[in-house]
Amino acid sequence: MRLYSASKPPSPINSDWIHWTNKSHFKNIEADSNQISALLFITRNKEIEIIYKPTPIINDANDQFEGIMGNMFDDGSTPAIIKIDGDDIGACTTIQVFPDLPEAFRPEFALLANSVKDTEWQEAKKELALIVIPTMAPLPYGTDIKSTELDDDFIDEMQKLSPEHGFWAKMMVDAHEQYASDYDTSQVVKNLSATTSSTRRDPCNAASKGFREATIALSGPIVLATRPRNKHEREQKIIKDFFYRNPTPARPVPAEEDEDDGDDAPEIPVQATTAPIQGATATFNPTAANSSAEFYSQLLETLKTINQTAPAQQKIVVESREHEESVDLAKLQTSMLKLFYVNCDIDWDEGTVKNVTLATFSKGFKDLLGRTATVQEAQFANLLNTIFKTQPDDDDDELANPLERLMSLSVFPKNSTKRISTPASNAPTSNQT
Repeated sequence: MRLYSASKPPSPINSDWIHWTNKSHFKNIEADSNQISALLFITRNKEIEIIYKPTPIINDANDQFEGIMGNMFDDGSTPAIIKIDGDDIGACTTIQVFPDLPEAFRPEFALLANSVKDTEWQEAKKELALIVIPTMAPLPYGTDIKSTELDDDFIDEMQKLSPEHGFWAKMMVDAHEQYASDYDTSQVVKNLSATTSSTRRDPCNAASKGFREATIALSGPIVLATRPRNKHEREQKIIKDFFYRNPTPARPVPAEEDEDDGDDAPEIPVQATTAPIQGATATFNPTAANSSAEFYSQLLETLKTINQTAPAQQKIVVESREHEESVDLAKLQTSMLKLFYVNCDIDWDEGTVKNVTLATFSKGFKDLLGRTATVQEAQFANLLNTIFKTQPDDDDDELANPLERLMSLSVFPKNSTKRISTPASNAPTSNQT
């Protein structure tokens, strides 16, 4: 397996990346960097995503940074190019208790009273600090992140990479919680941004390094990936230099089809044998036939003898590969559709699914599941579109929909649940869910 994360020797990343608060830092990432193999980011559902071989998207007309493009998977034979818009790249913020911060990442002093004025933070009993971190974390070569969610296991795994990675992961947990709860963190940012530096001290020093030049991302700590489609062909070509599907093995060319190139390969002798047929006594020798008529006459007599003396032959049914694939597809679709109708006990806290049982289908619905793939496609078009084509906020943002991105059934609008329970005029029985 070709892994991009293993395509170059591991090399430590400069620790200053924790202060990449301006999108210009990401603009300057080399498409084939010797240090950065991937960028890690957190989605709206607090899921860990990684974009491999990050390649900046630059508009040649105005030299503007438009985003980052890369591959969703580490495997070189699994191309799945995604794009992160430039508005999601930059910095996000979180309010932390000043004394609890590690000294290496602690601002010069705590937030002043004017910085938290008219916000929920002004009632805090402890000194506070504003932490500014990049929305994405670079990963060195040789890194294999196992975690899939923003939790303590992820923090521990990132801590093993470096103190900066561990601090970033811990701050991301609070950044997501504060962003979702709207704790007036953005107002603190506005208050600090409005201050001016004095000869004695700059109020912005109550924030971590890089606040003054920070580019605050529009979606805070949330980063969304989309498909580039046919855009940015130059950047896509760079990524496809490594990520491409393995070629289909070449079909061996028979000797008679091979062109005479003057370098003939040695021939392999093939010995022909004839299997004896029980009860058949007549034989024929085509080379001994004096004429075509005599040969075919002898052949017919031999066939008659075989048919009369040989036991009942097994019938040979020849079907096209297209037909076989159609049958397999119908069976696969039937199995997939049945997965929509199950009963189970789900414990979201423990993350377990137990007592999974298939529903009992009515006769009409069974008949519909047993139809061919073509008929099922027409019958279930509206049903599947209802499930997998729920309208996201942005029509181009297909990967924002977890049903599109993860093929997960964890999110269903009420109207979709109602429709999927009655996909045909002969609806399933009442115990289906």
